[in-house]
This record gives sequence, C-alpha cells and structure tokens, in this order.
Amino acid sequence: MCQNWLLRFTDREVLPRIYLELCLVSSHKFMQRKVHQSDLVRLAKMLRGIAEPICNSYTCAYLARVGHDIDPYEKEYLLIMLEFCLKHWTNAHKNPNNKNMPKEEYFDLFEPAIDWIF
Repeated sequence: MCQNWLLRFTDREVLPRIYLELCLVSSHKFMQRKVHQSDLVRLAKMLRGIAEPICNSYTCAYLARVGHDIDPYEKEYLLIMLEFCLKHWTNAHKNPNNKNMPKEEYFDLFEPAIDWIF
C-alpha cells in the first residue's frame, strides 16, 4: 500500500512529492526495506527543483531533520543540499524576488532553516 502511494506521485509536482516521501520514510519498514543513503541523496537532488529560496531552505531543513533521525552519522546528502542552498542564497541575495519587504527582513526568514541544516 505504501508503494502504491509513492507511485501515485511520481509524475506530479516536486514539492508535494518530496514532502510526501519525507513523511513516509518511517513507513519503509512496512515495505520490507530500510532507508538507504541513496534515498536521502536522491531526495537532496530533488530539492534542486524548488525555485523559491525560502521554500527550498525550509524543505532542506526538514530533510536534514528526517535524515538525522534515520542516520545521524551520514553527511553526504547534507553536503549536496548545502551546495544547492548556497546557490539559492547567493541568487536570492543578488536578485531578491520579494519587493514587499526590506531585504534584511527577507533574509532573516532564512535563519531558522540554516540553523537546522547546520
């Protein structure tokens, strides 16, 4: 049944699929398989599809939390996430998308996510 839900979201938008997979990571035991490092790396690479920097940062923070619960000593997926997050943060700093809020307030919104990732 769990496999059926994962297959339903294969060709849909990236963000709901990532959050669904992260929520269902703990249910992999019902599919008679454990979560491998390759699953976390695959999810970290999927984060490249999230274009909005704040949304990307908080999704990275959630993946970091879930990945730490699975294997606190594995860091490969974190390095992949940090590489892409750094690109998003530098692009957001050069070309801020939010015109309704001062730049300092906009970048203050990143701090909780960055703290969780590190």
